[in-house]
Amino acid sequence: MILAERLAQDLTALGFILLGAATVWEWYRYRGKAQAMLAISLVSLAVVAALGPIQTLIGQSTVLGVLTVVAFEVSGYFVLRFRDAFLPLSNRALQAATALLIVSCLVGAASVTVLANADRAVVTAVGLEIIVAWSIFTGEPIVRFWLASRGMPSVQKARMRALSFGFAVLIAILVVDVLGGSALQSPLAIIITQLIALAIVPVIYVSFAPPGLLRRIWRMGEESELRSAIQDLLIFSPTRQELAEKAAGWARRLLGAEGAFIVDSQGALMANVGVNRGEVDEIMSVRKAEPDGGLERALPGRGAAIVVPLRLTEGTGHLGVTAGTFTPLFGSDEVNQLQGYASAVTAGLERAKVTERLAAIERNKTQFLNLASHELRGPMTVVRGYVSMLEGGLLGDLNERGRKAVPVISAKVMEMNALIEQMIEAARLEDGALMLRPAEIERSGEGAIVRFAEPEMGVSPGQACVVYDAANGSRVLGGGFIRRFAS
Repeated sequence: MILAERLAQDLTALGFILLGAATVWEWYRYRGKAQAMLAISLVSLAVVAALGPIQTLIGQSTVLGVLTVVAFEVSGYFVLRFRDAFLPLSNRALQAATALLIVSCLVGAASVTVLANADRAVVTAVGLEIIVAWSIFTGEPIVRFWLASRGMPSVQKARMRALSFGFAVLIAILVVDVLGGSALQSPLAIIITQLIALAIVPVIYVSFAPPGLLRRIWRMGEESELRSAIQDLLIFSPTRQELAEKAAGWARRLLGAEGAFIVDSQGALMANVGVNRGEVDEIMSVRKAEPDGGLERALPGRGAAIVVPLRLTEGTGHLGVTAGTFTPLFGSDEVNQLQGYASAVTAGLERAKVTERLAAIERNKTQFLNLASHELRGPMTVVRGYVSMLEGGLLGDLNERGRKAVPVISAKVMEMNALIEQMIEAARLEDGALMLRPAEIERSGEGAIVRFAEPEMGVSPGQACVVYDAANGSRVLGGGFIRRFAS
């Protein structure tokens, strides 16, 4: 049992040492402020884990005891600073945390030197103060990370909650260990707590460097939403601008990225979310040297960026996403996924372009109908007046050939007038100014009696109306006015 206890302690120490080394490597790759804070925290925790077996081998040492307490408190303090790197704290909160760190380190040092032989109650109180301080440093980020993860993309949500869960379990182990006293000093209890702590190592690791397979599993919950989003992009987005904004937002969610942007074939920024114009310009300047797409260099304080082409008819645009202080590392899996998504975005942008052109054609046609019909109506009114005067003999007597020609001219004038009225009606119909109402009519000596199937709101006597035959669309009653309704 003693051998198993020592093996569990050594494995836990090794796990935290490897975890600290992984965070240092993460910081070395990206040199971000958040990575530095997390690296210091987990390296300090690794120091605490490593000093335990060392003290078991060489015996209790005051220097190592003080170093263990200080490293332990520093590990918690820099978890808070890690939270501050991307979820800023107030200056007063940072000052209070620094003061608590100093006090806890002094209390811990005193417990190792001056209070080493004190009563059990005093030692427990001192240990509890150290644990409470560390719990405050890590507890606030735990709650904050969990709350901030709500509404985030699935990858970011899972990572932040993994970090919260990992440190929450460590707090629970420490509190139970201090308050449990001798009940948790048996070899079996020590083995169990060490194995639980060891199991937390991979949980914390995936919070800052999750493998590609795990990220794909996290994204599975959004697959149905993604399919709906692609359908929305391809069918329901009315304009290219609106489509580009939606596409950038979903690209960000798809990869759990910090920011996303779309640039058209002329290099103009169509949409951006989570990344500003200056950063987009910087990424695209690097992009010019790599026309086939892929990973770009990391921006200061941010992770890498992926930029893939959009093969538009007018040229090549670009879709890009950027990693941030708490977003996944990008690799070939993310590049391939973004390239597949870019194909759907390209199809959507092309569809929106065709839709906008058709809408412009429809607007121009309506404007032409309005303009042409109103410009023709004036001259035709004059022609109709003169034809009426010829028919009435007001312009003098006509010869035989003239009398035969006037009815023909009058009929053609009426045809032209009906054509103009139809143009006006078509323009009004497209503008929504013309209402179609199903009705029955019957002719009478004073005109037509309109019989509506149901009471019609907005239709009243004196309103202009034209009646068409529903079967063939021919005009039954020319332009006139509703005189009365049939009961």
